[in-house]
Amino acid sequence: MRHRIGSGLGAVLWLVLALAFAERAMAEAGLAGRLLAGGLALENGLLALLFVLRREATRTSRPAQTLLALAVTTAPLLFAPADAGWELPGIVLQLLSLPWLVASMLALGRAIGVAAADRGLRTGGTYRIVRHPLYAGELLCGLGYVFGHGSLHNVSLWLAILAGQLLRIRWEERLLIEQHPEGYAAYRGRVRWRLLPFVY
Repeated sequence: MRHRIGSGLGAVLWLVLALAFAERAMAEAGLAGRLLAGGLALENGLLALLFVLRREATRTSRPAQTLLALAVTTAPLLFAPADAGWELPGIVLQLLSLPWLVASMLALGRAIGVAAADRGLRTGGTYRIVRHPLYAGELLCGLGYVFGHGSLHNVSLWLAILAGQLLRIRWEERLLIEQHPEGYAAYRGRVRWRLLPFVY
């Protein structure tokens, strides 16, 4: 029952966001803005579908960890438009992040979630490049927004999201190594980088 409620609430949230971005795409005057909003509508629509289909976790994270994961996931909604910044490079970064995000969601498939949980080990697709491709894509998309709307608020919010993602990575890897000691150790040996190749 808890799994169904959580999946249902998640699906509703992503569907509402998908519809909001679809409406924004129709209202945008510029091609780049329409592409970006349309891509975000597609991404959130896919998330809604995957939440409906996702499998139940065999182990979940602690309540405090779940709350932080929810906060980090929804924090980008707090980004605010600003006059300063480099709009075109920001849009380009966001547009580049969208195919990566969609590919990472498809690679994760029915194992998708918000908080750290064990829904099976995923090592294919974008997971062959970095161990946390979905988080990497989310950070890149947020960074694109910060480039286009430079403000102390947006920079501080992105850094807070980065810190939260690093904590999520630590908790998730700890859980997976406990649940899949040999499989995850072998995977970490093959894929060295967590978020960005040759950096971290």
